[in-house]
Amino acid sequence: MPGPAPLWVLGAGAVFIAAIVIAFVLNGDDEAASAVVAPVEQETPGDQTPAAQQQQAQAAAQQQAGDTPASDESPQQQAEVSEAPDAQQQAAEDGQQAQNEAEEEPEQEEQAQPLLTDFVLPIDGACLTEFPGHLPGAPRDYRNGIHEGFDFYGFASCSEIDGNTAILAARAGSVIRADRIYEELSLDEYLAAEAEGFAGEEILDRFRGRQVWIDHGAGVVTRYAHMGAIAAGIEQGVEVRAGQVIGFVGESGTPESIFSPGTDLHLHFEIRIDDGYLGEGLAPEEARALYAGAFGIQVAEAP
Repeated sequence: MPGPAPLWVLGAGAVFIAAIVIAFVLNGDDEAASAVVAPVEQETPGDQTPAAQQQQAQAAAQQQAGDTPASDESPQQQAEVSEAPDAQQQAAEDGQQAQNEAEEEPEQEEQAQPLLTDFVLPIDGACLTEFPGHLPGAPRDYRNGIHEGFDFYGFASCSEIDGNTAILAARAGSVIRADRIYEELSLDEYLAAEAEGFAGEEILDRFRGRQVWIDHGAGVVTRYAHMGAIAAGIEQGVEVRAGQVIGFVGESGTPESIFSPGTDLHLHFEIRIDDGYLGEGLAPEEARALYAGAFGIQVAEAP
């Protein structure tokens, strides 16, 4: 019959086996728990692949540049975009220059036109008559059929006009003609001109009588005709001022100087522009308005 020693040996072996099982179970649970609760460690740059390192470097460079995404445009397109503002600015400057030149052209053309202002009346105290026969464009039998100037008569020009009435330079300028030596129109000369129909520039000039012409520049000339006398010192080449006395009223060159002397005392006054006269081609009333503008006066009613 077995003794107590075998039982103890059997019991000790059972305890040993149980201890091994318990130890194995406990060790496996600890590893599982460790796998669950252990924090995930961040990879160091040394642990990253080359591709991952390159991608991270690019991201960092973009962030440093202001988080601006890289442009998909080619270098040529980017150059064209960068040059666009300069091209637009140059186009704007060219357009502005063209506009300035276009605005300057009318101004230059306007400056080229003769200045028909600031004239003074050639008879002191006179006004502009409305009498039709005294206006530019009025018909004339002995002057190539037309009157090219403005007449100042005492009965129609608001002033007493006789042989002692002074004639004034209407504007400052240079004397280009002064008929100091003048031969009165004769009856034979008048009849010969009548036979020719009073045609031709020579006859036209002869029937203006004694004259003074003043050049004011820019193609503008004033003519003073039918004068009775020319003032001392007035001759070709002399500079005169506006309002200066250049002569005296007469009737030279008129038919009345032959047939009724002393009855046609007046001043025939013209403003010439190049080869024409002020108001040429216009109705007499329109020409009168131009003269009023040149003198800068209100048109007075004829008495």
